Amino acid sequence: MYRVSGSTGRHEPAAGWFVVVAVFLVILVLKPWSSGDPSIATPSHGARPNSPPADAARPPDGAPARLDPASAVADICLDAGTWLVTSVQRDQGKTIRVWRAILPASGASGPLDPSIPQTQVRSEGVLELGWCAPDRGAEAPSQGASIDAWSTDGGDARPIHLVDPRPETSPYGALYLPLEPSATIWAPGVYVFRHASGGAADRWFSLRIEAIPSVRG
Repeated sequence: MYRVSGSTGRHEPAAGWFVVVAVFLVILVLKPWSSGDPSIATPSHGARPNSPPADAARPPDGAPARLDPASAVADICLDAGTWLVTSVQRDQGKTIRVWRAILPASGASGPLDPSIPQTQVRSEGVLELGWCAPDRGAEAPSQGASIDAWSTDGGDARPIHLVDPRPETSPYGALYLPLEPSATIWAPGVYVFRHASGGAADRWFSLRIEAIPSVRG
């Protein structure tokens, strides 16, 4: 199941999951000027609608095939044209993917800056945690973008090593495994991310993971 939210282990097979798009995110992200009805769709496993034809990116003979950075994260990011927090969660016996629209801060002084907006992620267990950047427009990052992260529990900022299982990184998004190799879920706490993109202003956002009791059906 997929769920989209407008509020500020490992992959399981995607078969049988559904995309449930909340009306307020449809209004906020896709049509901020409209009051349309909520929409429901099944996940697409193909290229993004605005992706170039397959032969347009065909490498020379003998060269390894490479996806463009935006297409490389098409399976974890919505084509929403805005910043998102994405997570894979285990709730009520189901594995779901959730997207939350965010507005990152720019020009923060560091990971403890109180101006950095915080988004709450409440779940029985966060299996993977990440972000998505817009792939077009003024907010789109450069190809050389990088990401740094800190744990800020207790008023201290401690750098953390993000575990990205993908062979190639993308400036447009990532989904990270739990920090501890033996862990199956992200530990509850506050995590601050900085997305640095060349000469553009850095983008800062904070995520608070809160564990909730398991609900048995």
